[in-house]
Amino acid sequence: MTRKQTSRTSTRRLDFPGMHKVWSPATSTLYLYAYKGKGAPRVGKIEGCATKAEALKRLEDPQTAGRIAGRLSLFTSSRPAPGFIAALIADYKREHLPTMADSTQKLYLSHLNEIQRVFGTTSLAAIQKTGAKARIKKWHKSMAATPNKADKALTTLVGLFNFGKDREDMQTNPAAGISRLSEIGARAEITWPEATYIAARGALTPSCERALRLLWLTGLRPADAAQLRWNEVLWDKGDIKRRTNKSVKKDPSKKPLYARIPLTPELRELLNECPRNATTVLTTEKGGPFKSANSMNNGIMPKLRKHGLAKDLHLHDIRGTRATLHFLNGCSDEQAERYMGWAPGQGARMRGIYVNADLLAEMEAKAG
Repeated sequence: MTRKQTSRTSTRRLDFPGMHKVWSPATSTLYLYAYKGKGAPRVGKIEGCATKAEALKRLEDPQTAGRIAGRLSLFTSSRPAPGFIAALIADYKREHLPTMADSTQKLYLSHLNEIQRVFGTTSLAAIQKTGAKARIKKWHKSMAATPNKADKALTTLVGLFNFGKDREDMQTNPAAGISRLSEIGARAEITWPEATYIAARGALTPSCERALRLLWLTGLRPADAAQLRWNEVLWDKGDIKRRTNKSVKKDPSKKPLYARIPLTPELRELLNECPRNATTVLTTEKGGPFKSANSMNNGIMPKLRKHGLAKDLHLHDIRGTRATLHFLNGCSDEQAERYMGWAPGQGARMRGIYVNADLLAEMEAKAG
């Protein structure tokens, strides 16, 4: 090997330590990730190449290599390059997190890791330009299936950017002023019209159609529906007994809450249609369980919007729709607590929140 060849090989190894390269013949693109593994952040891509060898050759271009190496350093260096969100996150972790309680630190860390995955390679200058708020809103809404989690992630981002403003690294906070998803009162009057639900069923794949029906018929949170197991379907007792995720996460020391949902003829029909090739009631087209509420949401909502359906609706709004229908169909507060998995005594408050005057008028008109 010549001296020139040795130098070039050594430089490439130093520039891209641990970087994972994925060649896609379908798009003629070489995708570059900070490391190998699920959730690895993408640090760049080389497009428009006939072969992987051609893409790798273009990666040797000094300007291209420098740009990729800079982004890669955000995730592989002990101190990320200044001027990027990844560097702001590193400083926030070092300077601000220690002032929080241990439990709060743990919560913020999980959201900061997600923020770094999505925004880490974005410069502080770029995130303050026109269009940045729209990007943040899109990211926030992508987690609409788990609205509480989405709002906590957004709150973390707001806090991070306020930290940047205090240090005079940023002049504006593009995450400020974005409406939250999980405030009950904010979306309590937003219900899924039955006509929209019926039309939506015809626009989905079989697995996603079954998921939508289960949400509609049970009122379960998407996260609980995704994880509902067959051993929670009590055929002999005539109901579903589901320990709710929210009650467990809110305070593990307290008595867990259960949703007890009657097996109506429609729900029995749906359950009999569901394949029994997994421990969960719902499965994807590949036969495995939905990984999360977000994976269910991503399988349903983009398809509906492509067909012009449910444009301003969230998947989680179905739960509020079911709660409204329970009350309007004559359920007592105690029955609603049982069906929805609410804490004892919460039914009266929820009745005041969820009884939708417009829906009531619609039902009365149909009855008349």
